[in-house]
Amino acid sequence: MKVQRLDESGSPVVSHLAKETELMPSESIVVNGYNVDIFPDKTRSIQLENLKAVFRSPTVKESLNAIKNGKNSSSYQDRLLAISACIKWGDEAKLTLGKLSDLRAKECNAISQLLAAFFVEESVDNQEGENYEITLTFSDFSCTFRDAKATDIDFIQDSFIKFSTVQDGKQIPSLESFVKIIQRLCIRWGDLDRVEESEVLNLPVNYLITMGRVITESFL
Repeated sequence: MKVQRLDESGSPVVSHLAKETELMPSESIVVNGYNVDIFPDKTRSIQLENLKAVFRSPTVKESLNAIKNGKNSSSYQDRLLAISACIKWGDEAKLTLGKLSDLRAKECNAISQLLAAFFVEESVDNQEGENYEITLTFSDFSCTFRDAKATDIDFIQDSFIKFSTVQDGKQIPSLESFVKIIQRLCIRWGDLDRVEESEVLNLPVNYLITMGRVITESFL
């Protein structure tokens, strides 16, 4: 029988070797002059002038809230997103606008670039099944979408018109439009045969971007 050692608080004792192994980055890069470590769990740490900060991928809901409350300012939206996605700020667990205001502009730009990397499409396996279904397999779950039919056209067009933007004469789907279309066309979400909007909103934002791109290229 395996015996787990506990510390005085009753928590499992983790060896220094195990801690070091868990914290080993899978890749290290430089962003705007600052060292960034990328970890297997997809979190990213950045060494700023006076502290190290760790960020996870923002969720779809957090991204939408940053856009909604960002006062039409991309830099302010980035600051709101940083607050939502930060899981460690020096010795503290939370980040505030006040703490961000103390940073150099160069540091703020580095954080913005770090957050932008979370919006890059996720690596995923595509598998086309019968009846023009597409299954996407991520590292932690899979989902299946059916082909868009004639009865879906009005719903999809309304979603694009209501939520998308037009740039250089081209319609750019927004996160909101992807949420609506994904929920409409999903026929398998992990072990379930449908997905609620709340589940989609809690996705890492790059998962949503990947799903939206595959669906629009495959079915629309």
